[in-house]
Amino acid sequence: MKKSSEFGKGRGYCLGLFLAHTEMYQRQLKAYKSIEAEMKKSYPDYNYRDEAAGMFFYGASDHLYEFEISDVYSTKFIKRAKKFRTFVMGLRLSRKATEKDYHWAIKEAKELLRLLDEEHGIKTIKADWD
Repeated sequence: MKKSSEFGKGRGYCLGLFLAHTEMYQRQLKAYKSIEAEMKKSYPDYNYRDEAAGMFFYGASDHLYEFEISDVYSTKFIKRAKKFRTFVMGLRLSRKATEKDYHWAIKEAKELLRLLDEEHGIKTIKADWD
């Protein structure tokens, strides 16, 4: 049995670690925006928001290597979790992430956490301030 994991192992734990990278995204936005004018001279299509999203996925996706998706959960949860992991890992490899992708992944990770509670019989209510 594996006794350590570089990026974590589990369900909720790995989703939490993934979401913890949102602070990095905010820092990257500021950093990439500060060099936008200079970058556009050489790369006219440069988009600081997409660059930040790409870096977010590159770092945050590490936590999905051992994201457990077992068949003890509902088909709905399993399908969403697999789609989420496949989507995020694909962006890590392609480096073509967009700001829209970032927002979808954050929303979906939060929804998966909420669904995990529901799967365990814990009634949830979506937050107004998500």
